[in-house]
Amino acid sequence: MKRYLGKIILAILLSLTIIIPNFVFADYESYVAYSLPRLKGDNYTNVHDKQTNDNYIKNQVTALDNTDSADFWVVTQDGTRISDNYNQKVTNYPITINFRPTIHKYKGDQIKMGMQNARLSTGYAFVSGKVDFR
Repeated sequence: MKRYLGKIILAILLSLTIIIPNFVFADYESYVAYSLPRLKGDNYTNVHDKQTNDNYIKNQVTALDNTDSADFWVVTQDGTRISDNYNQKVTNYPITINFRPTIHKYKGDQIKMGMQNARLSTGYAFVSGKVDFR
C-alpha cells in the first residue's frame, strides 16, 4: 500500500512540475535604459511575435532616470496604435496594457510597445523594465 501511495504522489509531483511553470512564469523580455526623447518624443521596442491570443500585454517598469513616470502603448508592426496610453511608475509588479475593445491580435501577430516621457521635458529620460508580449 505504501509503495502504491508513493507512486501516486510521485506521479502527481511530476505532473505539477510540467503544468505549473506554464501558468506561473511569463515570457518577459527585458529592456534596459531605453531613451525617452525630449518633448515627449516616441521610442519603441523591437517587433515581437505574440505567443498567445490574449488581447493585452504586461509591462513592468523597474527603473526611470530623469523622470518619475512614462507612458506606454501597443502598436502593430506598421505603427498603428491598438491600445490607449498607460502611465507607469517604477513598481514591483507588471501592469496590464489592454488592447482597444475592437482590436483582436492572435498568436503569431507582430506587435511592439511604444513609450514616451510622461513629462514635457527638454532633456532626455531613460526607462528600464520588462514586457510580456504574450
